[in-house]
Amino acid sequence: YLIARLFAGPKAGCKALLLCVFNPLSYGLVGWPYTATASLPFFMGLLYFGLLLYRYAMREKRLLPACGCSAGLAFCSVVGGLLRPTTFIPLIALTIAGVFYLRRDEMLWKRLLAAGAAFCIIGAGIFVSFHAAVQKYAPDTSRNFPMTYWIMMGLQGDGQLIPEAGDLTKSYETKEEKTEAN
Repeated sequence: YLIARLFAGPKAGCKALLLCVFNPLSYGLVGWPYTATASLPFFMGLLYFGLLLYRYAMREKRLLPACGCSAGLAFCSVVGGLLRPTTFIPLIALTIAGVFYLRRDEMLWKRLLAAGAAFCIIGAGIFVSFHAAVQKYAPDTSRNFPMTYWIMMGLQGDGQLIPEAGDLTKSYETKEEKTEAN
């Protein structure tokens, strides 16, 4: 809705909203695992804040709102990337588009450099804060599956989940034992 309203006006935004509300796929995704459904708002947030950054930094030449958009980009990319790495796809696309726009406007370098610095600083702060919270509230990672478990699962047949392999990995206490077993 917001992206359509931003670029095509309120009428187009309402049409996009109606399309989303009455789209049966929206309701079919509700039962899908968290990595798909929970990462979609962050995926769209990256597009929205990236397009706003384009508007403020490139068209309206305003630095402070561009840095605010960078904060939104940082939040959506860090949180969405921790949920599902495919959330970074719009960020890559926006970066490539930004390179092409830099060729058209030489003064754009300064505005995008400031917005990029804000993105990096805020993104690093969010990332560090998230990991500090994980260490504070969930310090015991011995119950987690090591990376070798997922590699082992991918190398077996067609990569489907095999409950016996999970039971085998769960039967060991430490991460080192689980890694060795897999």
